[in-house]
Amino acid sequence: MNLEQLKKKNLGSAVRLRPVPGRFQTETQEVLPPIDDQWTIYKVEDGKVELHNPRTMHVVALGSDNIREFRSPNFLMLRCQLTLTEEQVLIEPLVGGGGGPTPEPAALPTPASERPTIREKSAADILSNLKGGTRFDYQFRDRVEELYRGRWTRDPGWRVTVASLPSKLPSDAWFCSFKEVGSNTLVMASTAQDVSALRPGDLMIVSGRISDVSRLDSVSLADATVRGAGTS
Repeated sequence: MNLEQLKKKNLGSAVRLRPVPGRFQTETQEVLPPIDDQWTIYKVEDGKVELHNPRTMHVVALGSDNIREFRSPNFLMLRCQLTLTEEQVLIEPLVGGGGGPTPEPAALPTPASERPTIREKSAADILSNLKGGTRFDYQFRDRVEELYRGRWTRDPGWRVTVASLPSKLPSDAWFCSFKEVGSNTLVMASTAQDVSALRPGDLMIVSGRISDVSRLDSVSLADATVRGAGTS
């Protein structure tokens, strides 16, 4: 999107986001109903748009690649799904780039043999390495970018139990949260699979591409594969 045009015409405006941001309660592992809040376009600079939610006080900065377009009267169309937790805004890319006037060609999947894969065997190992080697938040975020974001979990994946009921995203993908067996680390995954049959407590194996790691003991996966723990 042309951010200069957005800055010129809409800086300071109140907008509604599409898709509507989700909400997730990390303490109870509960997916909450979305609220169609208004967000303020607070700043547009350095190729990013900073959005403020005056009701929740959440702040998120989105790169131009995560914004599709502005539509009248006050809709900001995104290429990503936002999820609000108590203290942060999680960003997850939409499968196919989200809705819009011009469908985008789907990228060919990367063969498993060519995927950059992490060495750690579990989500807990990732958090242990990051927290042990960083004192400040900016160091933590830098290490996430350098070592984990965009890389894939190693085979066979992580043993987890379903933490909350799955929910369908506006992109037709599914979102589900899990707790890693043995560590209780929160694993949040988006997948093109229909996981509507999952229920809390189900024992599964999840693998995928790491999209974010949080100091709040959670790891987010995109393009996830979810299968029964007894499935090879």
